[in-house]
Amino acid sequence: FDQKDRSTSDESTVLLPPAANFGSRNNPDGRVFDCLDSALRFCEGTLIAWKDPTIVNNGEIKFVDVASSISNAGEWSLADEQKIAVGYLANLCQGEESDDDMKMLFSFFDREVYFESDVLWKQGDKSNCTKLLIRGNLLSLLENEAGSTEPIQSGNLIGELGLLLDTRRTSTVRCFSEEAILYSLSRESWEHLTTSNPKIARFVDMIVCRYLSHRVQHASNRIFETQCLPI
Repeated sequence: FDQKDRSTSDESTVLLPPAANFGSRNNPDGRVFDCLDSALRFCEGTLIAWKDPTIVNNGEIKFVDVASSISNAGEWSLADEQKIAVGYLANLCQGEESDDDMKMLFSFFDREVYFESDVLWKQGDKSNCTKLLIRGNLLSLLENEAGSTEPIQSGNLIGELGLLLDTRRTSTVRCFSEEAILYSLSRESWEHLTTSNPKIARFVDMIVCRYLSHRVQHASNRIFETQCLPI
């Protein structure tokens, strides 16, 4: 397979599952999938639907489509951006938060704007922040390896593991759209948050745990599917 299509890094991992027409308990569908990941996502969705059918609507897991809630999507105000950012944080926490919790967490983030080809950080740089992508596209690049890349879309938190563990950046991240709007949680703000409001800081820990769990599962699926260790 093409290594560029299979690359993963600790800068971004999409947690939202794709749409699927999930089977019912009384009439389970027989299906064949192209890969183990797709089959597992379908099974997970089916189990969720069996447990609570209200979570699934027309075959799709309900996640808040935050940006679509803004009527004039082409001209977001600062208030619109902030509403979207809070919604994205809530999606990443996956239902274990209150609106006030997310607003409190977001209050520690600062707005940043990047333009096409701008470098947010380079592989090997010191990790001093985590960033939430609100609008635009980024590209994560493994420079010292096979040149593998991973696109980063809005709604993702990047650089979170480096911030928590104080490690070097594992990839270079560039702006890949005409403009990108992000909100950044600096190390100083993070350390202040952990001491002043550990309950709210715990949500960042939970997001990191979910990202790590997803990456481990993805790597395990690849090993199971290919019967070999990743290089």
